[in-house]
Amino acid sequence: MLISYVNTVNKNTVNRWAIKFRECEPGRANIVDQLRSGRPVSVTDDKNQNQVDELIKHDRRITQKQIAGRLGMYKERVGYITDLLGYTKVCSRFVPRMLTPEKKVFKIVKNL
Repeated sequence: MLISYVNTVNKNTVNRWAIKFRECEPGRANIVDQLRSGRPVSVTDDKNQNQVDELIKHDRRITQKQIAGRLGMYKERVGYITDLLGYTKVCSRFVPRMLTPEKKVFKIVKNL
């Protein structure tokens, strides 16, 4: 008999679950996480959202890294807040492959 262990849970995990759910009444298992110690996620509160919004309104070219540095938060959190606020970063930069043939020649001659 061949048993596949590829998509199975570890035996220790099953034992922990059995002990945890054995303490509950049948059909009344509590699967909600307990409170944990550590810093709560308070970065996305209204105060920080307003600060990010003001920085963006003051300078539309500001980067997430610059905002994170000024406000003392992670860049990923700034990205999350800008998504909540409905901002998208549009980067307009020079892309040579989109040039017309005449402009490509002009660029080559200019750089010589």
